[in-house]
Amino acid sequence: MAIVTSQILFGTAATADTCTVSNHEAPALLAPGTISNTGDEVFRGVFNPDGSEFYFFRSLGPNENYGIFKSTKGDLDVWGKAERVILGSAYSDLYPTISPSGNEMIFVSYRPATKEAQEKPSANIWSSKIEIGTWGQPTLLGVLSNSQNYDNRPLFRANGNIGFSSTSPDWRATHEYVAVRNGVEFSPPAIDEAREQFREWAENKPALFVWTSDLSPSGETAIIEVSSVGANDRPGPADLWISNKDQNSWTEPTPLSPLINTKEGNENFPTFSDDGKTLVFVRDFKSFYSVRLTCK
Repeated sequence: MAIVTSQILFGTAATADTCTVSNHEAPALLAPGTISNTGDEVFRGVFNPDGSEFYFFRSLGPNENYGIFKSTKGDLDVWGKAERVILGSAYSDLYPTISPSGNEMIFVSYRPATKEAQEKPSANIWSSKIEIGTWGQPTLLGVLSNSQNYDNRPLFRANGNIGFSSTSPDWRATHEYVAVRNGVEFSPPAIDEAREQFREWAENKPALFVWTSDLSPSGETAIIEVSSVGANDRPGPADLWISNKDQNSWTEPTPLSPLINTKEGNENFPTFSDDGKTLVFVRDFKSFYSVRLTCK
């Protein structure tokens, strides 16, 4: 995985695809007691393409023990009980993302990628496909995964390409990658300049720290996780910021509405619905919220 310097510049451009969140629209709590506010720690979630299913991962206990869960929308748009997605391993599974076709789930797992990794497995990227109505035996996406890195946050784009993050074994460096899908196979990943630029942007702002960013399915809108750096030089709780693309320029990132970024809360793990018009995020590792984006 080669490291390159982003050439994308920030500007003040606006486009027909510029998206924002109205200051007058409060985010809606997603399925309280079923998906949100269940007493479990919850992390990033995604809808399937038609919005009838919601996949997310949550903590199953200490020591990086996670499982992927699915809730299905029933009559009157009521979300059903979240059931664990069994993927044939006792190891932690996390960060699910569903393909635009709806028949493939790519996710991160601590299951050993190699025989050498049995004693100290890391998190790598795996794929499972629908087989007779259920998710089949996963296979390692070796072209995407660095077996020693902590690979995380895979997210499908509308064109079938996939973005993800990867952190070095010493946890000192994280970079953003994108892999192009040509038919069935993915190409070797390259630096995702659209997301990597926000890390570089924060390097010039010592009062801010960027955790990561995610793009809308079209790649035209970025939601960035940003923390203020305290007096102890440690980042505080995250807020969500937004930037929009116009040709080769992106707007300067700005915070989303105070209705989303609560004063003391931790807002993170943003994802988009398949049409790019609904933003979903996690607050305080307890609950999911959704809010409609206004694009014009």
